[in-house]
Amino acid sequence: MNQSEPSEQPQSLSPRDFAVALGVSESSVKRWVDAGQILANRTMGGHRRILVSEAVRHVRARRLALVKPEILGLEAIPSERDRGSARDLCRRLDDLLTNGHEIEARGLIVSLFLDGQSVAEIIDGPVGAALRRIGELYKESEDSGIFVEHRASEIVHRALHEIQLLLPEPSVDVTAIGGAVVGDKHLLPTLAASIVLEGEGIRTTSLGADTPFTAIYHAIEQCDPHLVWLSVYHVHDRNVIEDGVQKVLELVEARSRFLVLGGTAVGQIDMPSSRSIYFANRMTDLMAFARALSTNS
Repeated sequence: MNQSEPSEQPQSLSPRDFAVALGVSESSVKRWVDAGQILANRTMGGHRRILVSEAVRHVRARRLALVKPEILGLEAIPSERDRGSARDLCRRLDDLLTNGHEIEARGLIVSLFLDGQSVAEIIDGPVGAALRRIGELYKESEDSGIFVEHRASEIVHRALHEIQLLLPEPSVDVTAIGGAVVGDKHLLPTLAASIVLEGEGIRTTSLGADTPFTAIYHAIEQCDPHLVWLSVYHVHDRNVIEDGVQKVLELVEARSRFLVLGGTAVGQIDMPSSRSIYFANRMTDLMAFARALSTNS
């Protein structure tokens, strides 16, 4: 497996650093800063410093290519031309994940984000398609299928974490907590949900996979989040899940908050009807709900 830890990402860049990363002149970057197109801080000596998250925002907004992505702590970012068509991209990502080529797979996933796609669109699109295809390998050979699937999931996990480090600090006064329900050991979906919410400026606390409902109750009472998300990709005990979700719903209703449920196993349980509960079949559904919540808060 071609595995490597993501490069350490700097917190901020000088205009010269950012210019080298983009392959443009330093004067161009300074001009963008002075025109307010890029936000920058000033050091005690009056020098401009650009947060990496702000540099990434500008790259995404302007659809700029990174000539030297390593300056931003990124590796192996392919150009749009190198990725080819959408079909070529999906085929390439599938191949990279199946064969464990981590650096290239991470770079391909991060490049989609830098091109302006949301995490939700990336997960629902090429990443989701590749992981579903890889999941089918389990039917062909249990041992090798599990190995390939777990390795691919870990690579995607690392890529999402790399994207998470590029996001700006939460910009709205909205909080969310969530995790995968007890008995559900699928970490990737709840991690993706957390990053999707952070991408909409929401401050999140992820409780991870296989989360006991008692921990979720405690988190709600202590943190009073605006939104609680529950990921349900495996139901180990239907009664436990149904009772737990009902109690969570009661807690959020009492606080005029919201519960979002998602996952392929949601249909295996009976869910109550309430104006405080929302079902997200896709990450883009969660993104839309989060965007509306942030706008109205």
